[in-house]
Amino acid sequence: MGLIAEKYPGIVVIDRKPTATIQVLDQVLQDFFVPSWLRSTCQFDRTLFFNGEFQPYTEESQTKLLLAMDDINKKRAEGARCVIVPIGSQGAGKSTLVRHLVNTNLSEGHPIYLLDTDVGQSEFTPPGCLSLWKMSDPILDVPCTHQAQIYPCCYFYGNITPADDVVRYKEIFDRLLNEFQTRSEPGSLLIVNTLGWIDGK
Repeated sequence: MGLIAEKYPGIVVIDRKPTATIQVLDQVLQDFFVPSWLRSTCQFDRTLFFNGEFQPYTEESQTKLLLAMDDINKKRAEGARCVIVPIGSQGAGKSTLVRHLVNTNLSEGHPIYLLDTDVGQSEFTPPGCLSLWKMSDPILDVPCTHQAQIYPCCYFYGNITPADDVVRYKEIFDRLLNEFQTRSEPGSLLIVNTLGWIDGK
């Protein structure tokens, strides 16, 4: 806890939405569920909850992910640029995986880039944009809390789904991918935040 407090605010993960009774009690007795020794030093946000289906990565999937990242990082150490593209339907956990990959690889020493192609739920921009980011800080919260003020490499697509203009969406994607290929240093890792648009849905 000491290391977190020195650099970042505390992070609490709630794996179930509180019942209506608990929510009422929590509003009436604001600090009821906060340890007394923390009440004067911490501020707790009661507005954001994970839904009841939230499950942390299993030990087996975490092991597979670590093995895959070891292989990728060996290639990066040799100077290869690597790309990770999580794919899945809406609600599969792609954005959570992207954040996990960014946060766990920031300390590896080689640059990390995020290509945000989720026009419906972008990470650092308003909806309707595709963007490329060189990451220097971890992603610790939901997108609405860390919207960027300056967009150094961003294109406005103008819709929250690629369905209406797939050609233009692909053109913007290709431009941003080309930006990564021409600007990034050897050994860079590109993580693509994809949307849950599969088979035209």
